[in-house]
Amino acid sequence: MKVCIIQKQQSKTPANNIRSALEQLPKAIEKGADLICFQEWFLGTNPPDKIPNKFTQMLSKFAIENGVTIATGNMRIQIDDIGKKFIQLTCLIDKNGEIIIKQQKNNLYKGEMPWYVGGNKLESCSVGSDVFVVTSGFDSVNEKIYSKIKDKKPSIWIAQANEFAFDAKISMYDKLIDMMKKRSKELSCTIVVPMILGNFYGANYTGKSFVAKNGDVVSKIDDLPNLLICEV
Repeated sequence: MKVCIIQKQQSKTPANNIRSALEQLPKAIEKGADLICFQEWFLGTNPPDKIPNKFTQMLSKFAIENGVTIATGNMRIQIDDIGKKFIQLTCLIDKNGEIIIKQQKNNLYKGEMPWYVGGNKLESCSVGSDVFVVTSGFDSVNEKIYSKIKDKKPSIWIAQANEFAFDAKISMYDKLIDMMKKRSKELSCTIVVPMILGNFYGANYTGKSFVAKNGDVVSKIDDLPNLLICEV
């Protein structure tokens, strides 16, 4: 399987984020991608919506036409009638255009708690011979979530993360690298780690997405917008 992480620059507006996400998809296909993965908050704070929506339908159409699996970043989904409560949802879309995972973010940062509702489940799904799990943000480094992941026995873990996942004020990229190397060996699993690039919620994220397998980093990119292509 050829994995592609789309590490794109975070934009200030949802419209620009949507446009840039769609523009990168054909480039991933040109590189021969079978699995395309976006970063956490890939649309920024998108307008409240539901799933499926117009955007996910475009992704489903693309997946069908090109025979690829797509992991979205998390999206803001409204769950009340007055627009004050939301969840963060990450989707995995298979080659048939079906949304086979709708993973709600379980663990919230302090700043998210007034607006978002955390979940309590970890979903998994089989795609061919592979078992997938998807996490975003704090869930990607949380020990309780990791215990649930071990129970799922995934072969592919898409762990959308960022360098401030451990501490909102301190960049801990090296700690994240070491954690995912160790976990990839413990799980005998490929861990695909798309990282945020650009300014978001007042923090400056430096990207540097990577893939860990067998206790090592097998592919990595720097702090510029780029596509990471890796055979796993």
